[in-house]
Amino acid sequence: QHAMAATRSECFRDSSINDENNDQMKRRHLLVFPSECNFGGDRPDAKSIIAVAQECGWYTMLDIAKAASTGPVNLRELNPDFAALSFYKLFGDPTGIGALLVKRSSI
Repeated sequence: QHAMAATRSECFRDSSINDENNDQMKRRHLLVFPSECNFGGDRPDAKSIIAVAQECGWYTMLDIAKAASTGPVNLRELNPDFAALSFYKLFGDPTGIGALLVKRSSI
């Protein structure tokens, strides 16, 4: 299992931007990570990682290309803002075509 480096209280925030009037506080960040490793097949605890990142105000994007080719992926349960996949990993062809799935509430 992979452990989260940051706790909910740390929230991936830069201590230099804690002022609520600071324009940088209005910017959202994006955390992108794979739901399954291409090389070893390791799967991080995506649900927990996404939950912590979203609690901290970050958008989340999950690369589901490898995971979707080896089993079902429940995006409702994982709840990322975005998910990306490559069709060649599912079908073998065509290369260069994929999809970006966007949660309506994240637009």
